[in-house]
Amino acid sequence: MDRGRRARGLIAALAVDLVGGCAADEDPPREAASLVDHRAWEPSPAGDDPYAARAPAELDCDLQQGVSVEDLGGGPALEIDTSWCSFVTMQQPARVDARTDEILHLALWHYDLVAPEPADAYLALALDGETVWEQWVPIPGPAELLTADVAIAAPWAQDATVQFHVDNHGLNTWDLLEITRQPAPRP
Repeated sequence: MDRGRRARGLIAALAVDLVGGCAADEDPPREAASLVDHRAWEPSPAGDDPYAARAPAELDCDLQQGVSVEDLGGGPALEIDTSWCSFVTMQQPARVDARTDEILHLALWHYDLVAPEPADAYLALALDGETVWEQWVPIPGPAELLTADVAIAAPWAQDATVQFHVDNHGLNTWDLLEITRQPAPRP
């Protein structure tokens, strides 16, 4: 009888630990939410641009022609046409906050990449001036959908500054389709 009570006690303790242990201390997963409103992008002032040191000595950027919001069939996207603006950082306040148990999901599209000589495009995403994602893309290259899931190292508040950067030599078009806060995959 004593062994039966101990066994039931162990089973009850295990059930409490499995059901209400560590998981009760965690925040429940949240729905995916867009970090940005593609119609709200603005050029980053030079003093706030974490990529300003990369700018070429002679920068020619026609924002009216080179930066627009396009509907590619799945909703609005930020489009940067490097034939008009080969170096630009756009920014806006984050629409949502994020926690370390979440990820950022990015999706970008580019058409065939061309340049007079082989080169690399540089793409980056910063939060409050800190780069959280960057990628070098070889030019020339075929059209491609780029996606990335970025772990969130530190939480940030709604209204943190989101900055998206493109610099590229050549006449190319880049479309930022989404930056979404999502629950991190469970192991």
